[in-house]
Amino acid sequence: MGYRLVQAVPVVTVGRLGDMYGRVRIYNSGFAVFTFASVLLSFDPFDGGRGAM
Repeated sequence: MGYRLVQAVPVVTVGRLGDMYGRVRIYNSGFAVFTFASVLLSFDPFDGGRGAM
């Protein structure tokens, strides 16, 4: 639920940036941010029941 909220809030701003700078460039930037965040999540220091809460 929190992920969807964070995703829905900047959609208008990102849409405007896509119009200004090109949709492909903005799409690739978003994909890079998503990939970077996913890699950071893999380094979760906790394990078991405490992991990624």
